[in-house]
Amino acid sequence: MGIPISIVAVDTETVNDVPWSVQYADVDAPNGIMVYCSDMEGMARVHTYLESPSTLTILHNARYDLRVLAQCGIHPARYECTMQMAYLLGEPRISLKTLAYRLVGMEMRTYEEVTAEATQVKARAYLEWVMELEWPDPEPIMRTDGAGVLKLSFPKNIKGKVGVLLRKADADPTIDLYAKWYAMEADKGRAQVENTLGSLKRAFLNEVDTEVAERYALLDAEATYAIYPHLHAAIVELGLQPMLEMDMGILPMIGEMEDNGVQADVSVLEELGRDLDMLSEGVQADINYMARHYVNPRSSQQVAALLQDRGIYTVAETSTDAKVLDKYREHAMVGKIQDYRAYSKLQSTYVAGLAKRIREDGRIHTTFSTTRTETGRLASSKPNLQNLPVRTELGRRIRATFVSATGCSFMALDLSQIELRIAAHMSQDQTMLDIYWHDGDIHMTTACAMFGLPPERIDDKAHRRPAKTCNFGTIYLISAEGLWTQFQHEGLVQFTVDDCQDFLDSWRRTYPGFFEWVEEVKGEARRTGMVRDMFGRIRWVPELQSSLSYVREAGIRQAVNAPIQAGAGGVLKMAMGRLTPIVNQWQNDYGVVCRPLLQIHDELIFEVEDEYIPIMAPQFHEVMCSSVELSVPLRADVEVGKNWRDLKAYAL
Repeated sequence: MGIPISIVAVDTETVNDVPWSVQYADVDAPNGIMVYCSDMEGMARVHTYLESPSTLTILHNARYDLRVLAQCGIHPARYECTMQMAYLLGEPRISLKTLAYRLVGMEMRTYEEVTAEATQVKARAYLEWVMELEWPDPEPIMRTDGAGVLKLSFPKNIKGKVGVLLRKADADPTIDLYAKWYAMEADKGRAQVENTLGSLKRAFLNEVDTEVAERYALLDAEATYAIYPHLHAAIVELGLQPMLEMDMGILPMIGEMEDNGVQADVSVLEELGRDLDMLSEGVQADINYMARHYVNPRSSQQVAALLQDRGIYTVAETSTDAKVLDKYREHAMVGKIQDYRAYSKLQSTYVAGLAKRIREDGRIHTTFSTTRTETGRLASSKPNLQNLPVRTELGRRIRATFVSATGCSFMALDLSQIELRIAAHMSQDQTMLDIYWHDGDIHMTTACAMFGLPPERIDDKAHRRPAKTCNFGTIYLISAEGLWTQFQHEGLVQFTVDDCQDFLDSWRRTYPGFFEWVEEVKGEARRTGMVRDMFGRIRWVPELQSSLSYVREAGIRQAVNAPIQAGAGGVLKMAMGRLTPIVNQWQNDYGVVCRPLLQIHDELIFEVEDEYIPIMAPQFHEVMCSSVELSVPLRADVEVGKNWRDLKAYAL
């Protein structure tokens, strides 16, 4: 006989990232009960209630609320997330307020609406504070006009601009002072103020009328409780309970990754920044010399005009995005422009961007989302650490910024060729199955077929490398043009589009079972409007209903992509769930440093004490390789190192 379940919906509120209140709704209190975190007796009751094995805690955005509850010493025994449920069901909008209105007709105010009046009071006080102080004039700014002529602008003193804003607000009370402040450019005085006074923040609930604040907070718990039965019924109907359990199972490790962050070596960033400045200046000088006048390589208008003037572009060609410029890279001037843009992106997005993200603990903390991608994969943001450049040496130097703590090393476990293994498992292509069961080299097999050569004549760079690109591209139905573009990005410029079509044709002949499976997937997608991965996760394909052929074709590619991508992500999620109690044991029972840091594509990265690596590496490797049973064996590569760039293969 199962344990009776009490279902309670819980929401939390914070003030300046500090827990402020916990509110809950259940069968006895469907309109909610609010407990301030300062109420020790009330919080003790919440603690007992949520940690009872007979309580199922329902949260909306569990990843966030679980961390707030943990700050209060509360760890729910069982929990589900209505946001995750809506995501699994393919809901186009998964915010609580949207779902509450659509499912139960509940109208709710946003946080910004509730705090708007208090925010305006706060903004006026901040701006009046600005007026009480004296501020130096901002530094002159070098800008270029539409004709590419350099001009020096002298921004007005911030005190004058704030004075004008306050006078306008006196005349028109509807002016949003908060929005107007942030509409001012940072380098025109706003940054000066924020460096001295700190940033202007919206009002928090504790700065709002008590009755209004409490009603807003309680409605979140009430809405979560109200929408849960509707979402739960749909989850059961579609057989998505295992998916929900899988996604809930990774939340503890994700929370740890976000809390742990990764230690950063500022000196590496500073050195790279200096090198990029020097390279950019050199390329800028080359461009100016070739053009015979100053050109801003970041200006689409100036670059397009220059390339048209030099006869590289036709008059009709005006785009200067990366894909278009790739077509003309054989021209020296285009190559220089692309180099400048690459250096500029590294400087602004990574060097300067990462430097701003280093917190007081000396570590960079990313945020993971479990509801952003269409295939169930995790997404990283603020900053995105899943998309750091690795194709160039300059790009790889970014990873050298991330270093392990003293006495520790990074230990990375990467599922080897997991997408191709999932493709073999799903399609049951006999050639693929034979390769993996005999521990063969699928890239070698493909290279031999592509180039008509025996294995002993296959060169790694000339043959195996393009075969690898072809393998990973073909399982996602890449076109000949797409494969050619990919080769260009990788420096494999010796191939034509016709060569690429020949390569794809040879792939189809080598692995015919895969394309038989592709046709089955296409049929399922057209018949049901969705496809499922090996675990049962759904990818809806509304594109197939479009009247536009190119949209339908994109939908077909997505339909084939989804089971492979989602399956690979599911294998990694299963491994994360199984590793969580092992990590907890090392940390809590043995007192050993074993920090989960990052999930990057098919890889998990931990920070562990050096002396325990010989024990942990084989233990974690075994869990990764046995997390799921496929038609082919799973393999994982283990690498260890003191910084993220210089990880080396670790022999088990």
